[in-house]
Amino acid sequence: MGRKRYISKAERERREKREQIRESMIAQLQAAGKDTPYLLNKVEQYMASWDNAEAFADDIKERGQVVEEYNSSGNLVKKVNPSVNARQKEIASMNAIEAVLKLHEPVQKRSDEDDYL
Repeated sequence: MGRKRYISKAERERREKREQIRESMIAQLQAAGKDTPYLLNKVEQYMASWDNAEAFADDIKERGQVVEEYNSSGNLVKKVNPSVNARQKEIASMNAIEAVLKLHEPVQKRSDEDDYL
């Protein structure tokens, strides 16, 4: 049998937050009657981008916004951490998916009075 892998508190919290976001998005789609396979797949794409954005954020926290790397000539140079731009692109992708899902729009709930028209 395999050994259990230790999961840090921070990782457990991240996984819980991820699942809360995912479940919230799906619940909003269901409430609006828009839980189609296409839109549910968009939720999964959003979550993949969320995972990437979180990983880039971790790298930025660990290495900083400016990193030292060797260039092609072998000289040590300072440059913007590539994770900064990559994270911005992931967030833009997430925003585009949110626009497709239209989760920012309020769900029109049907009232009981509608039955008496």
